[in-house]
Amino acid sequence: MARGGFQTAKIRFEGTIVLHPPSALDAFVRVAVAGNEFVYAEAPEPPRTAECWQHAAALAADGLITTHHRRRAGGGWQYFAMRTGRPLRGRAEAKQSVLDDPATELIFRELKRAANFERPCPSDEELKRKAGLSTRDQAQWRVRKLIDAGLVSSTVAYEGGVPTRVITIAEGQLAGSAGGKSTALPKKWAAAQQAARRDSRASSGDGR
Repeated sequence: MARGGFQTAKIRFEGTIVLHPPSALDAFVRVAVAGNEFVYAEAPEPPRTAECWQHAAALAADGLITTHHRRRAGGGWQYFAMRTGRPLRGRAEAKQSVLDDPATELIFRELKRAANFERPCPSDEELKRKAGLSTRDQAQWRVRKLIDAGLVSSTVAYEGGVPTRVITIAEGQLAGSAGGKSTALPKKWAAAQQAARRDSRASSGDGR
């Protein structure tokens, strides 16, 4: 639920606890005006280990929201984020800010390594382990943060009905040697890409 006309994202229920994903808080911050409120959690006590709680704390530290709580009808508490008047950061600053989170930086490093060596994109489960996280969701939303910041792009390639996530590292200072490179494509897609490159070289008179 929210005030100020903001539409809530899909929520996850855990018994009597309601936790919005961190992406819902990010969406709220992007569209809300100063004074708008968003209930990001409902629980009988502070859900201090939840991703939404930690993300709200990070947004508050950046001065983008303030947080408070109110008693919920029927028991427990509602935890609110209130938008401040502070504007969002510029694009370059936002990119660096995303990597200030150690787990996100580790995930970005793993994606760059996979792209550099044209290896398959690590799964959310693999990224969870590499970054020392507790759940796949925690890895998944960090990949989404990298996408939102413009550090990577993601697409899904299908071969025989089987989906393969392909991550492309955006060019730029933070990308290093992985800039412009992608994780491995399915075999048929990779063969088609190589054939297209050969045709392009032939048409340009470059026979190499």
